Amino acid sequence: MDKIGFVSSIPIEVIFAAAKVPCDLNNRFITHPSPRRLVEESESRGYPRNHCAWLKGIYQVAKEENIKTVIQVTRGDCGGSQLLMELLKNDGVEIIPFAYPFGRERSLMEKELESLTKYFKVSRDEVERAKRRLDKIRAKLDRLDEMSFKESRVRGYESYIWQVSSSDFNGDPDRFEHELDAALKAIEARPLYSIRPAARLGILGVPAIVPEIYNYIESLGGLVVYSEMAREFTFPSYRKGWAEQYLDFTYPYGLDYRLGVIRAEIERRGLDGIIHYVQSFCPREAEDIIFREKLKLPYLTLECNDPLELDGRNRTKLEAFMERWCKVVVRE
Repeated sequence: MDKIGFVSSIPIEVIFAAAKVPCDLNNRFITHPSPRRLVEESESRGYPRNHCAWLKGIYQVAKEENIKTVIQVTRGDCGGSQLLMELLKNDGVEIIPFAYPFGRERSLMEKELESLTKYFKVSRDEVERAKRRLDKIRAKLDRLDEMSFKESRVRGYESYIWQVSSSDFNGDPDRFEHELDAALKAIEARPLYSIRPAARLGILGVPAIVPEIYNYIESLGGLVVYSEMAREFTFPSYRKGWAEQYLDFTYPYGLDYRLGVIRAEIERRGLDGIIHYVQSFCPREAEDIIFREKLKLPYLTLECNDPLELDGRNRTKLEAFMERWCKVVVRE
């Protein structure tokens, strides 16, 4: 079946309804056996070194995956994705536009959804059937999330990778659900509160290009029980209507709305501190100014660019943060 690529979450129900395969190019890049090679090959083609490594990796992985069609989020995504789409279009890739409405206006969202259904020649009933299928899996991801912050028996990376993968369900909902069922069974066999961290933390911002952050935090005595954007990929409002599900998705909209959701999750999960992950050369780095001012918790900004292991500078920053705010003895 045809793969339909994307780089920012889009209504995948339409793609499944059309019997095509959604392909989140972010996930294909970061789970690639050699993500650094993908970045280097993009640079060898002329992609500037002082550009976001995510975009460079995505560009190359799209070529290796032989992606012929990409849905572009024209409003609500990072500015760098516009250049990426121009490069892909120049390579012969078909670009389909989709815009999250400014101001979260329902009527505009309905028009965007209708435009996608017409392009893929599917009916609203077919889309609703696909949504019900995916919502069954999203309910199980909710259970996984609850076992993370309510029952303390899910590791940070473990929760993160399931949530972030739900952006496209790895292209195969049936297989995804089968593997998730097995994971849930194994997790439920663990004792309640089997993980006893010194600090319960949240990670805000785009998914980290260095997933090792999760395990390193755990090695210092902390536990990530809230991965903001990965959690958003599960579409927590899936029980609402189709349009509302995407109107409630926080990433494309203003920071006031997003902060309201973050504050609610901080309270609900009993967080002790916040780590804001920022990607080098990304305009969204400036969000850090507002987050730092508005969120009244111990706060650390962590910046990375290359998809390599966590570097010494950021390891030291995490150690100092845990020692100062979480009273963890890191160094003897």
